[in-house]
Amino acid sequence: MRPVSKKEELRQQAKEILSAKKRKELLGLSKKIIKNLISLNGFFDKNSYFIYVSDEKEVFTHELVVFLLKKKKTVLVPKTRGKEMSPVQIKSFWDLVIWRYWILEPVQEHNFEGKI
Repeated sequence: MRPVSKKEELRQQAKEILSAKKRKELLGLSKKIIKNLISLNGFFDKNSYFIYVSDEKEVFTHELVVFLLKKKKTVLVPKTRGKEMSPVQIKSFWDLVIWRYWILEPVQEHNFEGKI
């Protein structure tokens, strides 16, 4: 294994700084998107919401999930089984565990039977 050059080390540090900056910007943009979403006329008229649980490169939805749960809304998130995806209701953010590809998924195995 060859030693890492100062140039490669600096390049890696620059990538890490840029990545952290992008994540910070993404979090800021995510907050604006969620704020606009919940301010839409009629957004809270619904009883159930099917929402993806974000990873670090997507619009951050964790706060929206928690917010809706606190409002006593039915929150459904995707559960994958092989190549199939089904909506599963969660009652708490703690119902999610890190699963394949480091994505949060519900622990429960039963599909949601109600109306979305």
